[in-house]
Amino acid sequence: MKARDQIINTVISMVICAALAYWAYGTIPHMVLFSFVIFVVMGVNNSINQAMHQFRASIESKLMNHLDV
Repeated sequence: MKARDQIINTVISMVICAALAYWAYGTIPHMVLFSFVIFVVMGVNNSINQAMHQFRASIESKLMNHLDV
């Protein structure tokens, strides 16, 4: 479910960015460029969030093992 939400958020962000780029510059290449930039930024953001989630889960697991819960 989380991956689907990330994909939907990325697509929505790309569409908004493309529309703003087209509105600001009025050219298709700028629209494509800014869409691609947002795609890359959102991809990096998603991978960082996933790594942080895995790190927190491993810390919680170690803490629970240490406390014998």
